[in-house]
Amino acid sequence: MNIITVGFNSEQFKCDGKSDSATIQSALDKLDYGDTISFSKGTYEIDDPVNFPKINFRMTGDTDSSYNPLAKIKLKSECGWTNKSLAVSTMFVGANSKDVEIDHIELDLNSANQTYISKNYDYQYVWGRGFHNGFYFVRGNNIKIHDCYIHHALNDGVRFLYGSNYYFYNNKVYLAGHEACFFDGNPYGIDSCYAYGNNIVIRADSSIRASDATNVDIYDNIVDCNGNGNPGLSVGDNNGLTTNVKIHNNKVSNSPGPGIWFNGSATKKKAIEVYDNVFSGCGYHKTIGYGAGTYITGFVGTQFRGNTFDGCYNAGILIDGTADDITIENNTFKNTKKTLAQGDCYHSWTGRALVNVSKCDVTVKDNSFSNNANGNYYGTFTKEDSDPCLVYVIGSKSKILDISNSISQKYTLFKRET
Repeated sequence: MNIITVGFNSEQFKCDGKSDSATIQSALDKLDYGDTISFSKGTYEIDDPVNFPKINFRMTGDTDSSYNPLAKIKLKSECGWTNKSLAVSTMFVGANSKDVEIDHIELDLNSANQTYISKNYDYQYVWGRGFHNGFYFVRGNNIKIHDCYIHHALNDGVRFLYGSNYYFYNNKVYLAGHEACFFDGNPYGIDSCYAYGNNIVIRADSSIRASDATNVDIYDNIVDCNGNGNPGLSVGDNNGLTTNVKIHNNKVSNSPGPGIWFNGSATKKKAIEVYDNVFSGCGYHKTIGYGAGTYITGFVGTQFRGNTFDGCYNAGILIDGTADDITIENNTFKNTKKTLAQGDCYHSWTGRALVNVSKCDVTVKDNSFSNNANGNYYGTFTKEDSDPCLVYVIGSKSKILDISNSISQKYTLFKRET
């Protein structure tokens, strides 16, 4: 296993910080199985997309004493790339790659210096239009990206399309233009996707997204927002493929839309677990009517356990569509605020902790509520715990029924608009 060095003092693969794609491509083409390509300290310029070889290799760079990347790979200003496909609009592309590790690299997608898009394309905004991705792997297997710094993109920081065994961990992503990391299985599926330990600030769409994915684990991530974007995390199901998803121990703050958005069209049971997360200040955007700590529609068989929803707008959990067989247990809902949205995006139930607008099958158990602006419940819920009270609310009147002789009771809470 050899180490091939790319740098400003490299004898074989010398760069000068201007139009370095050809040199970097030559170095990658030189790799044999198990080799490492290492970037020396400095700033490199990508002027054309670079293609990864179909062999196992490692790509890394110099670091400081705290292991922060010192090798910056930057997209050329006014690069002129089109958005006809991801393969022609991505800095590094891997097709059918296996056993690849990328670490300690800084990717600067230089979004502020790509004004040709707004000049030449009739878009109201340029984020998420397919321009300029960082890493793109299609039909890969065992791909690991970790300890990198990816920032200022117009589209995805990293996209994995189809394939299996993808790992995205311990990265810092700042202001991606679409997802920081997108596990994309639409329409054929993607399997075994892991995202953990990342620190992400979003500015468009979400931080981590999984669509038509099986065996997904998203945990220990910190997600914040600079005032734009939509959900903090996103799980989609377009073709009935998504199942066995775990989202846990994340901290999601200030997302304009929901902290998590579960959006699916299929109705089979999904085996989704959401536990021990903290959602704070989510759902504040004035034009998003489904803002909440979590918004779920089209998913069956989702469990919420041990989460904290603090100061979220509109609702702690908002349930709509065919989202049946939901269990909400041992969660804390506090300081829920009314939505800031107006017009068609405003609903009279806003400001409640739990909202079930479509009479979905939802069971609640042993949750904690405090200081929610418009109350705790809207809709129908099956309450199953040892609390010896039945709360029955219509309009502004409430009645507590004594059922203290029962150890465990199953009953329904609901509230109707007056």
